[in-house]
Amino acid sequence: MKQTLVLLGALTGALFAAPVLAADLSYNYGNIAYLSESNSGNTGNGVTVDGSAAVGTNVNVLASYNSVAINNITINPLTFGVGYHMDLGGWDGLAQARYWSVSNSIGVSGSGYIVSIGGRVALNDNFELQGLVGTDSMKVGSLTGTGTRFEVNGVYHFNQQWGASLNYLDESNPQYKYSMWSVGARYNF
Repeated sequence: MKQTLVLLGALTGALFAAPVLAADLSYNYGNIAYLSESNSGNTGNGVTVDGSAAVGTNVNVLASYNSVAINNITINPLTFGVGYHMDLGGWDGLAQARYWSVSNSIGVSGSGYIVSIGGRVALNDNFELQGLVGTDSMKVGSLTGTGTRFEVNGVYHFNQQWGASLNYLDESNPQYKYSMWSVGARYNF
């Protein structure tokens, strides 16, 4: 939890110190990454694919799919939703609503929703940060609960099309706790 608060504090400071206008941020991208997840003390590895497409000046659609194996069980969450962003004088304010669905290799499935708010900023021509704080409500098999989530994402852009991404997510729920990080490649279109 301390690590998450430090990351969010650093992100908040960066948002207010940003010299680059938010209009430079692209909401048209695809990302593929190696994923490591820790779920209630068990760890696993896999892959994540996510993306965003602008459908208006301030609106984008979002989707992601993960496949991670933990203790010989493959977990496959899928999310899709809509995001709203607005220029707040050098950085973007964000709001997102996503539907979440999961299935695994032993036949347990579930669904729920995720609602997040945060900010995204270009620190210079190559590096951007995004931070989100949110809540979710999920039912997976016999587990039901509402949780709190913190997410920090960084992207280093090599050029206008290609970049490298690093993401961290921490979630707490009365029924479970998990965190995940990923490192991968981003393509802007």
